[in-house]
Amino acid sequence: MARKYGKKRPVASAAAAAIFGAADSTITAPIPPSPSRPALAEITNLLERTTLKIDCVDSTDKVKKTSNKDDAADITNLLERTAINDDAAKSITVLEETIVNDDTLDKIVVSIDKISISPSPVDEATSPEPIPTLKPALAASLAPLLDAYQIDRGYPLATKKWDEVLAPGSTLEKIAEASYAEVFRITNAIGSSILKLLRLKVPTDPTSKKSDTAIKVDTVVSEMRLMNALTEIPGFVKFKDAHIVEGKPPAAFVEAYEAHIESAEESYFPHPNDISEAAVFLAIELGDAGCVLEQCKVNNIHQMWDIFLGVVIALARAEIEYEFEHRDLHENNICILQHPQSKPYSSAPSSPNHKYGNSNVEVTILDYGLSRASLPSGTTVFYDLEQDICVFRGESDSPIAAIQFSNYRRMRTWLYSRSKSPDTKYASGKLKKSERNGHSWEEYTPYTNALWIHFLLEYLTRSYKGRDKRAWNRDVKELREWLDPDEGGMESAGDVLQYAYEREWIGQEDLDEVSSSMLRDEEEDEDI
Repeated sequence: MARKYGKKRPVASAAAAAIFGAADSTITAPIPPSPSRPALAEITNLLERTTLKIDCVDSTDKVKKTSNKDDAADITNLLERTAINDDAAKSITVLEETIVNDDTLDKIVVSIDKISISPSPVDEATSPEPIPTLKPALAASLAPLLDAYQIDRGYPLATKKWDEVLAPGSTLEKIAEASYAEVFRITNAIGSSILKLLRLKVPTDPTSKKSDTAIKVDTVVSEMRLMNALTEIPGFVKFKDAHIVEGKPPAAFVEAYEAHIESAEESYFPHPNDISEAAVFLAIELGDAGCVLEQCKVNNIHQMWDIFLGVVIALARAEIEYEFEHRDLHENNICILQHPQSKPYSSAPSSPNHKYGNSNVEVTILDYGLSRASLPSGTTVFYDLEQDICVFRGESDSPIAAIQFSNYRRMRTWLYSRSKSPDTKYASGKLKKSERNGHSWEEYTPYTNALWIHFLLEYLTRSYKGRDKRAWNRDVKELREWLDPDEGGMESAGDVLQYAYEREWIGQEDLDEVSSSMLRDEEEDEDI
């Protein structure tokens, strides 16, 4: 099966800078903080099998009050060593909400005198199993991934068992395959999530070295860091968490795989039963963003506009905040979610030409396997496409797929020669160092985003069959010319956003949820 698929040069149109703020010399977007844990949960986790008993403390254990500060410390130390039940939790909550003076401290001390700590009997049948730990050799091979996760998330990348990945009562459905990942939807009473499962090439699993579907650890680090950075930007997939899982996938994954085979022409991935017991997976949990654009029926012109402009707005903001390039934004890397009803505007659209936000469609950009970005830490994450030159060799009789495959070659040509016309020298073969002219895929070249916006516009225009297609064609005629890679002048998503704003397709009311910055009038933008 064929794969689907910076010295920094800040580029931002006036409109993009006005919406999202100008790019600073350093990236200042915050790293998402580690999840806070409730204080009572901390207490409970310290001694899970400890209970409280009343009136059984020897008088010699009595807490002696010397000062308010000492009393507070004594109480804190005791609570830190004690697991509590629901009633005790309620009492402690009351204490947290009480202004403590000398009298109340005396009463608290007396109450504590009556509390003793004793371990409850251990039930071997119900006691929790220890959290799996990685063997030293495996941990060493995963070090780049473990270190990056710790830096970006603020806590370690956990190792889980398969039954912890799929909670009891959940249903599992395989919905797609990416270059190196199988994609599943997990559904339970609470809702649904997407599970992206990547098998890793590790020395502890010799069969992974020869597997076409296993991915190098260094390669997956970049995508995971991008997911973590972009998760807070509207229009990008929600990154919930990630885990390391060892061993052969269980029966639920077998059933999901076989059900998918029945509905699909083929699978690029081996049957789960054929996978080694020594296999190691990275399981990434994402927000459920609906179905991929290729599989969704676009019903009307309002949905067309929301899909197109939603992608443009998201990319423009990511350019500003992270110097982001997607580099692979075809129809299977855009998800569509249809809400039951449209969200009403707080005010009327600012122009009769207004196009955005008139449907119940939400778009999400996903799959950053080939992407590039500058992280808040100053690190640039990217995929070196020169390590996978087959990406430049794709051909197709389909006009849409032909644009996709051409885009890879155009990206390469632009990177090394700054020419927009594909050069056969850069089309498919290996390049000598001298032919690269000192450039690399680490560089920020947002023209690649303009190429993929052109692809999206052509995909929507050519695939849409609605009765209002003539109106769509009329409205986007000039933009299609501007985005034509052989003729046009668009060089970033910010440029396309500028065009849409000047045509009044979008207004401030559309961007209030995206940014608190205010759009300037065109006259003001000229001074930026």
